[in-house]
Amino acid sequence: MATTTIPAGLVPQIWERRLWVEAAGKIFFNKFAGEEVPTGDTTSANSFANIVHINTDLTKEPGNTITFGLAYQLSGSGVSGTSTMEGNEEAISFYSQSVTLDRVRNAILWDEVLQGKKSPYNLRNAAKVLLSDWLANQIDQMTVDALVASPTKILYGGDATSDAEIDSSDVFSTALIEAACRVAKTSTPRIRPIKVNGKDRYIILAHSYQIASLRSESAWLQAQREANIRGEDNPIFNDAAGVWGSAIIFEYDKIPLYTDWGAGGETPGARALLLGAQAVLWGFGKKVYWKERVTDYDSIGVQVGSIIGVAKAKFNNKDYACIALDTYAAETYPSATS
Repeated sequence: MATTTIPAGLVPQIWERRLWVEAAGKIFFNKFAGEEVPTGDTTSANSFANIVHINTDLTKEPGNTITFGLAYQLSGSGVSGTSTMEGNEEAISFYSQSVTLDRVRNAILWDEVLQGKKSPYNLRNAAKVLLSDWLANQIDQMTVDALVASPTKILYGGDATSDAEIDSSDVFSTALIEAACRVAKTSTPRIRPIKVNGKDRYIILAHSYQIASLRSESAWLQAQREANIRGEDNPIFNDAAGVWGSAIIFEYDKIPLYTDWGAGGETPGARALLLGAQAVLWGFGKKVYWKERVTDYDSIGVQVGSIIGVAKAKFNNKDYACIALDTYAAETYPSATS
């Protein structure tokens, strides 16, 4: 029987593809992402209609920055009836933003003497699982870090008007969600929602402590019982905590906690995020690369990395499609706080 042998030079390419497929499935933000795909003179609209706009221009061309076009929502009234269209067209307005790429990488090392001799396939498979976890976590963390940094649009829980005023009554609430959606709709430029099952939706990411406060509201509990999302078949609804108004709310463990808010600088809090279309930009020089090396006679190393840039979208130095929601946030279950 003939045996198929894969040329050594193709091994990294095969495992790069396998690792990216696995990592992509683990990236939380991937379900909100759309990739810009030039096709002739047109560009994929998917990238402009999602929370994460992906551009891979540099996977085919040299360079260390990628330029994104941020699309403004059309504001003209159009024409009706027999009115002439020519001369009344509305130009598409774009604002460009450049994202700088850098390399992130990690590696594992297998010592055959201490850890036992394994087949190359088993070593590569273990590397794929472990390093795809690591890469997915890195991309998600880079995304959150970019989104929470130096916000220019902030709403606060309760009657607080700054982080220094937050106290234990200024919790995450349905009232805050409603206010955030109103601000998103009336901002200039307007924060564009994404389409989910034909409806305009914003995405809100909140810490577990903030979700616990939300679930203490009887109005929230009743709304989720009466209009539950379990019947929704769109993947975006996977793991959602619920829907309130035009927002889909997610409990997300990478939302940061703070310990220095309040009048005395000792009040705990968390920064939730409302996100609209093109809130964050991912630029790739290479989504993933895979390198192998035999070292020190008995050790086999596998390195995985990505050439990537992540940035919060900005217009005139202001956040383009992101609103920070700062509230009091703390564990309230007695035995969980010890």
